[in-house]
Amino acid sequence: QVNSFPPGQFLVGSQIPAGRYVMDARSGCYWERQSGLGGSLEEIVANDFRAYDGRAIVDLAPTDVGFEFDSDCGTLSTYTGSTQLASSIPAGTHVVNQHISPGTYVSDVAAGCYWERTASFAGTIDAVITNDFVSSAGQQFVTISATDVGFTSDADCGIWKRV
Repeated sequence: QVNSFPPGQFLVGSQIPAGRYVMDARSGCYWERQSGLGGSLEEIVANDFRAYDGRAIVDLAPTDVGFEFDSDCGTLSTYTGSTQLASSIPAGTHVVNQHISPGTYVSDVAAGCYWERTASFAGTIDAVITNDFVSSAGQQFVTISATDVGFTSDADCGIWKRV
């Protein structure tokens, strides 16, 4: 069953089930997983701010108390997976072996390109396998492993093509 939620704050477990969710995010999208509802920085388990358009994916844990996201994130929907593997990777978040195939990709990037390979979509630093913030424009390669869960890149990275 696909659940959809409008922007706002929700209680995890009673209003929104723990699990994987997807958003068709626009530039300015901000979300946060919360361990409490007091509004303190210490209660933010993980968060993300997007300065580009593209799919966003987040895993909500059963231990999360709340989840909040703004209107630039669009509607939050239960992630249902995909069976079509793309041969190129646009800006956004992608599930390895569902949206994209493992392998080596190349792109002609702009300075400021940021990409990351992830072990989950928890949004925490522990979820990042490796990443790069590219300081100068030019050709860049990345090898995505079959054991990676996800790959994210911003608009400055352009479109990655499999080699």
